[in-house]
Order: sequence, then structure tokens, then C-alpha cells
Amino acid sequence: MISRIIGGVSRVVRRRVAQQRRWMKTRHLHGPEFVELSDTQAMVTLLARNSSWFIRKFIEHHFSLGAAHILVIDNGSTDATVDICRNYDRLTVLQNDLPAKLYESALRSELSQRVAKGGWILFADSDELIEIPTGGLTRLLGYCNDRGYTSVLGQMLDHFSTLPYRELRYMDYAESIKAHNLYSLRQIEVIPYFDQHATSFNWFLRNNICDHPQISFRRGGVRAELFGENPFLSKHSLVRNLPGITPMPHPHCATNVTLADTMLLVRHYKLAGDWVARDRLAIREGRWDHGEDSRRISAIGDENAMRLDPQEPRPWRGIDTLRDEGFLFSSAEFLAAMQDDPETSGQVACAQIRAGGAGL
Repeated sequence: MISRIIGGVSRVVRRRVAQQRRWMKTRHLHGPEFVELSDTQAMVTLLARNSSWFIRKFIEHHFSLGAAHILVIDNGSTDATVDICRNYDRLTVLQNDLPAKLYESALRSELSQRVAKGGWILFADSDELIEIPTGGLTRLLGYCNDRGYTSVLGQMLDHFSTLPYRELRYMDYAESIKAHNLYSLRQIEVIPYFDQHATSFNWFLRNNICDHPQISFRRGGVRAELFGENPFLSKHSLVRNLPGITPMPHPHCATNVTLADTMLLVRHYKLAGDWVARDRLAIREGRWDHGEDSRRISAIGDENAMRLDPQEPRPWRGIDTLRDEGFLFSSAEFLAAMQDDPETSGQVACAQIRAGGAGL
């Protein structure tokens, strides 16, 4: 008994020392060092490295979504990422150049909780644009607070274009978003939330509560079809910032949370712009160990002649269509609660009819 107690105390001390070392290697570059959020406010957290091509649209999109603040953790950029961020209020830039492949989750989780007091944390990557279910961010957070939900699962949807790569590579991000107006639900695997054999991070989920079987993970998609990847498409994107909750102990999950009965959409633009050059740079720098960048590069052949041509492309028609198709889920209770807002009641009525979805 005594040895177990001593061992537990020792682990806590080592963890605190490691956190302090990471914090000491962090520089404050811009914006408020600390922000206080209400229960219905969220701070977006981005870990970025050389993201100048994405960053302006990323910031403006998430402010328009209703984010109260944005935290950018710069991981050693050599481009204009930090300079662009300095143009925005309600935005904090911290810099820490510890290797992301080793400290990705720790940096996001710990620095988010250092900067923000209270509220919620919305995690996103620079090539992602979050879409909120009917009702908007503030109403979603209020709904979750009222029912004791402390996390909302996000589902990543890869957007692509069938135009030749030689045309797409020179577009700016705004042009690319318009051009990449297709997606595919082919080769998407649905994984039950507590499936112990299908995920490598099930240990982190053991204290979570998920009472809705429709809240499940996704894997695969168009990158599986075209490049032979097997990407995990789900993550606990939105997490309440409360004591006892670890927002991101792993890139795809949070611990000690209760899952809401609705999902977020993460619109993913990894295949936008000159993504081949970005992948090759990531490989040269050894930025990640998952091997996905290498699989894509080995599969493309001559990039100047490349055109993505999956078997079942679908035109982007909005988040409600994905609920129809079974990629996303919102419960009848959630949709009914959103009817209280007269500005969205008509949209919700239509969405509620379709809430069952066609399935994947």
C-alpha cells in the first residue's frame, strides 16, 4: 500500500515537473496572456507551423463562428504565420518549438488551460474549418451546459477537387475552398465509441460517458480510397475547460468527459493548394511518425498530370445533408431544443425530419 502511494505521488511530481519545463520553453509573442471565458464562450486552439497560406481564413472563419478568443501555438514557423496573427485582437500567440510529433497533445492541452480560465476549448488544425450544428456556437454550449455534456465529437470530412493539380496548386486558400467542393463517403468505417480493439487510444476513453450509440468514430474516406491511408477522422474537438478534464491527452480524444448527443463537422482541406510540396517538406523535416505524408507522396506519380478521381464524388450541400447521409448525428432532443430560436426554427424543422439519416 505504501509503495503504491509513493509511486503515485512520484508520477504526479514527474508530470508537474515536465509541464513546468514545457511552459518555461514557451514564449509569449502577442495578445493577452490570460483570458476569462463565460460558460457559453469558447477559445479556439491551433498548433501551427508555417501555416501562413491557411491562417488568415482560419482566424476569420472561427471568429465568424462565434469564438471568443483564439490561441495560436506557433511551433517554430519561418514564414509569415506569426506576423499575420499580430493583426488580430482577441488572439494570443505563444511560441514553443518542441517537436510536435512528441509534444503535440501536451502543448495543446496544457497551454490552452494556461491561457483560458473557464469556458470551452475548440481544437482545430490550420487546414480545418469547424462547422457547428444548427443553432450556432453559443446555443450549442448552452445546451451542453444545461445537460451536463462536456465534450462534442467532431467528424472530419476531406474536401477535394477533380480539377488537374497543375491548376489547383497555385490557388490561394479562398479560391481553393470554392474549388474543393466535393467529398466522398466511400470506404468510411464506423467504429463504436468504446470498441477496445479498433482504436489505439481506448485507454483514454475509459472514464468517459457516451450514452448515445450513434456517437461513434469514423475512419477511412477518400484518402483511404486514393492513397491507401487509413486516417482516423474523429476527435473530441470541443471540450469544456473544467478541473478534472484533460482536453487533449491524445490527438483524438479527451478524458473524463460526457459526450453530447450531437456532432460537429470538421471540414478538412489537406488536399488543397500545393499539398504535395507541404507533404514533401514534412517528410524532409521528419515532422510526424504516422507515415501518412509518405503514403500520399508514394501514390501520386507525376504530380503535374495528377487529377483526383474517386469513384463516388458528392457535391458539398451543407451540414444537414451529411446528417441525412448518416455521416453526422444530432438527436431529436437537440434538434427540438434548437427550435426555440425563431431564426433557426424553419431550418431545424427540416433537419428534424431527416434526423434518422440514410446511413453510411
